[in-house]
Amino acid sequence: MKYRHLGAFVLFFSAALLTVTVRTCPAEEPMSAPATARQTITLDLTRMPLKDAAAEIARQTGYAVAVEKQWGDIPVSGRFNGIEIETFFRRVLKKNNLSIVTDEQKKTITVRLFGSKEQADLLTAVPVSNMDSDGEQLSKYSSITRKVYQKLVSELAAWKNDPDSIDPMTGNNLARVRETYNEQVEELVRQQDDPTVIDPLSGKQLVRVRQDFEDQVNEMERLESSPETIDPFTGKSVAEIKNRYQEQVAALERWKRDPDAIDPMTGNKLSAVRRRYEEQIKKLTAESSL
Repeated sequence: MKYRHLGAFVLFFSAALLTVTVRTCPAEEPMSAPATARQTITLDLTRMPLKDAAAEIARQTGYAVAVEKQWGDIPVSGRFNGIEIETFFRRVLKKNNLSIVTDEQKKTITVRLFGSKEQADLLTAVPVSNMDSDGEQLSKYSSITRKVYQKLVSELAAWKNDPDSIDPMTGNNLARVRETYNEQVEELVRQQDDPTVIDPLSGKQLVRVRQDFEDQVNEMERLESSPETIDPFTGKSVAEIKNRYQEQVAALERWKRDPDAIDPMTGNKLSAVRRRYEEQIKKLTAESSL
């Protein structure tokens, strides 16, 4: 069991390194929505692809709007009167963890999945109405996005490669954290391969603990396969319990196939319950397609 405790320390230091990575990547994203993201828009949509809705937002605001390619064909329906841009996207993409970034200088709005790495490749930009049709402005925007991403990646790589960088979780430099991690992994492997290591919980050698475990598993399998084994909870044999279970399953199947059977929850016949359920499903399907 000792190696299990060491495994927990290994996971702790691994999590520390991962935590630093996650915090560094979105460092330059705004903590709150800027004024542009709070600008209101008015839309009346009927199953319009999100990329087309973004184009309309671009027309109303004069900002280039970029969304994840995977979201471009999502159909959007509804009337949105005087709704903020950020609220609109969060409502339409409510099942996703969004990151909405606005560049006031470049007049761009970026809507992407939070933590998305290949930002420059995942985004599809929707040009505003006065942009050149040959895509010159779109190319300029993609270049800006790529530069920001490359800058973040470069800064992160420099931090990870600098042995004097400080791990905020432990207060030690990265070189020491890696050294400690490697030492713990080596010790864990050594203890796993050493049959003489003592388990602190049982006071037995690991080789004996493993053997006891295997013996217990084999005994459990033998008891489960023996029809004469007595279940301590019911006092009945395993064979009797299996037969009783099969009888109950058969009775349940007969009850489910009987249209005159009564549902104990509603007091109605099963046939009526099923019919009502199918009607509700059809209604919900029709409403969701509007």
